[in-house]
Amino acid sequence: MGRADPDRVRRAERPGARREPAAGHDPELFGGERTMTDPTRDEVAGILERWGHSREHILSILQDVQHACPEHYVGREAAAQVAADLGMTTTGIYEIVTFYHMLHPEPHGRHHVEICESTPCFFQGGRALQDVAAERLGVAVDEVSPDGAVCLETVPCFGRCASAPNVKIDGRVHHRVSPAALRGLVDRLVADGAAERGRADEQERVGRHV
Repeated sequence: MGRADPDRVRRAERPGARREPAAGHDPELFGGERTMTDPTRDEVAGILERWGHSREHILSILQDVQHACPEHYVGREAAAQVAADLGMTTTGIYEIVTFYHMLHPEPHGRHHVEICESTPCFFQGGRALQDVAAERLGVAVDEVSPDGAVCLETVPCFGRCASAPNVKIDGRVHHRVSPAALRGLVDRLVADGAAERGRADEQERVGRHV
């Protein structure tokens, strides 16, 4: 993990800031309406502790926070928690999150389908794979499925040209993928998303009756 641009971090600092709640000091710039659960809040606190509560490591902190969030983004409550701990503004955190392409201020899907766009993959059927995934998920490239479960993306190259076309799903690269094979892989993600929604709905119903 790299470090953020020092000038960008300095602009994000709040002069004379103390570690106090940042909520209310900045506009609600981040997407997502879901309130953080206590375990996620505790995870964010643990991440801040692990990186020594240091603004010098803000990029690594935000990447870890994003990874800890179920929908793979830095939400407003997580941003406010980080800002308060580091003596920064939520607006400053938003500037950093929107500057670096690997960080996301909006829900970015619990699962990720990445299709290689290199020349070998393209000529071996990569474009057809994009069409299959987009049709099955009901989205365009760089969009998230309506249920928030799956994000469809493209990448310039995986460096696996000899086994084109390549697709990465949740960090695992699949080689020589046919349209039928990709359809099956995406269908499993869609089914997993439906199961996750069912579990979340059940937990919400139980919570209302506790």
